[in-house]
Amino acid sequence: MHIKRLFIGTFIDKSQIESIYEKIREDFSSACSGKWVELENLHFTYQFLGDVQENQIPSIKKDLSEYLITYHSKLKIAGLGTFPSPTKPRVLFVKVHNNEGILLSVHKKMDDILIHYGFEIENRKYTPHVTLRRIKQSNPNEFKKILEIYSQFEVGTMQNFEINLIESILTPKGPIYKKI
Repeated sequence: MHIKRLFIGTFIDKSQIESIYEKIREDFSSACSGKWVELENLHFTYQFLGDVQENQIPSIKKDLSEYLITYHSKLKIAGLGTFPSPTKPRVLFVKVHNNEGILLSVHKKMDDILIHYGFEIENRKYTPHVTLRRIKQSNPNEFKKILEIYSQFEVGTMQNFEINLIESILTPKGPIYKKI
């Protein structure tokens, strides 16, 4: 039986972020080390499904089909932050905002479907964000200073967005993401 590593996500429009992403990378280059996410892989996740039996995929996709569509609603990509904290950063991310509340509503509805397949649903509040860098080490003072500059910074906007079921193929050079 074949297994695929899956998640539900939205890719960020590269044209909206490319030039700003280069500047962010440059500004943070001396403040921290780690791996930057490739421009074509920038996305935010609604639900990480993990390893899924290939024979389950058509059924999951069918049950989620009304949500796996293009939404004509604006996304604002703005405000850099970190997990778990600015003093001990492990992940640098940018927040995703949708004034119409579609992201939160659709996330909840998809969770209600996925729970019937036995997927673990997170208890913490859903916060849409795009991971930019996985941090290995940081210079805390410099990092915090640069982060403050970018805390309200608008990275870009998207006039519409698409939710996809995505396969994550892990390779030594990094993940390859493929819409299913």
